[in-house]
Amino acid sequence: MESCFGVRVDRLARRDDRFRCLRTVVQILAYYIPWLDNALDSIATPAAVVAGTVVTASVFTDASPLVQWSLAIIAGGGAAGAVQTLTVGTRAGSSMATAGFGNWVVSTGEAVLSTVLSVLAIVVPLIAVAVAGAVVLLGIRVGYRLARKLIGSGQQSAHSSPPFAGHPLRHALHNGRMP
Repeated sequence: MESCFGVRVDRLARRDDRFRCLRTVVQILAYYIPWLDNALDSIATPAAVVAGTVVTASVFTDASPLVQWSLAIIAGGGAAGAVQTLTVGTRAGSSMATAGFGNWVVSTGEAVLSTVLSVLAIVVPLIAVAVAGAVVLLGIRVGYRLARKLIGSGQQSAHSSPPFAGHPLRHALHNGRMP
């Protein structure tokens, strides 16, 4: 990134720096071009799972290989896959809801939040945990309200039965309680 923006121009002639510069520019542009963002997400999802697995395996060096790689696959790969799936789902939902015109808001919010949480995690870890927890709770609340609105908003004619009429989730969401 530094070679892209003139801090170390003397090294820009090297092939590695030009490739790094190209990757940085493509990644930044990808946040703001919906089809490119979705294409890169399709590559990033399996890469995130592999990276999460390898990083977690590198932490458990004293464990037996069976325990080490089992934990790495379940904890590291699973956590990385869950986060990446949530990110991809959010961007896909934004693309569908706004025809791609709202992706820049989601991408900018993601970049700002990840930067703030990274700095907080280094400077004041307990506040970072609190902020991350608040973001998760806010996401659950928004998701709950959205699900409630989507399930309860369908208007049906007098001759047709409502969808999921006997479904316990619809009943629970309608009454404001989870089963």
